[in-house]
Amino acid sequence: MILQHLPRESSGQFRLRIPKDLHAALAREARNQGTSLNSYILYLLSTRHSQDMAWQDASAFYTRRIEESVREVHDMVQSMTLGEPESGGFYWRSTGSSNIIAQ
Repeated sequence: MILQHLPRESSGQFRLRIPKDLHAALAREARNQGTSLNSYILYLLSTRHSQDMAWQDASAFYTRRIEESVREVHDMVQSMTLGEPESGGFYWRSTGSSNIIAQ
């Protein structure tokens, strides 16, 4: 069960139960890195959290850009009217500055 309510102020501490083999592997890697297990896990968590935040920011940015582009193309298409058939295709006149021939 996940609790929705968070304390107003975090203590900066929590207890985490993990499998013994994972604990041993993390402790070994922390030793190899010349740091404490606590510092190593803090590094792993903060790095992952930072990456997640960066991906969310990038995703939001590109989602907005794609939505803007789709709206722009939609508006361009809406402003076009079908002209008389040309040799090799139809001619769309745009109320903007460009015309399109579809073949």
